[in-house]
Amino acid sequence: MLRAYLTLIPVLLILTGCAAPTTATPRPQKIAEAARAITAPSATLGPPVPPLGPPAPTPTPYAPPSGFERIPVRQVCVLVAANLRAGPGVNYPKVGSVQPGALLKIDGYSIASDGMWFHIVSGEWIRSDLVGDCLPTPTPTDVPPCLIKGNISFNTGEKIYHLPNCPDYDKTVIDERYGERWFCTEDGARENGWRKARNCP
Repeated sequence: MLRAYLTLIPVLLILTGCAAPTTATPRPQKIAEAARAITAPSATLGPPVPPLGPPAPTPTPYAPPSGFERIPVRQVCVLVAANLRAGPGVNYPKVGSVQPGALLKIDGYSIASDGMWFHIVSGEWIRSDLVGDCLPTPTPTDVPPCLIKGNISFNTGEKIYHLPNCPDYDKTVIDERYGERWFCTEDGARENGWRKARNCP
């Protein structure tokens, strides 16, 4: 009987879990695979979305031609129907046209082989002999008591005065906004830096 009991002891130890548990040692390959699984992206975002249409062109800044001279902005009047050019000269393409009486603002000029050209603030060019002053002709009540016109040359900036008997007297318009003025005597004009127009008698 005692021998039978001794035989059953190992069986009972196994059934009751008294045997020492075994712990599996993780393999290095399994650890590396688990790390890659954690760091890998869970989903792809798909191909990049192309831009909507071509990119907007970068505006090219205005580059004045050689010999361009900038002047204070001044308003002039178109004297006859004229073409507007892309540059200072008839060899440049036509980009528009204007009718007599149209008002233009100019901010510079350039000398070309066919004469002087004015640069319009909107970007076009017009030949200088096609424009002029557009101020209204003064009525008799607007004429000041001093009749000598102290004009400032638009092209050179030279101060020139005109007497009533000078050929260009009637078409010379005095604009005091640009420093032009009236004089009562020739001495007064000369003392202030004006000279007599060369075509005056």
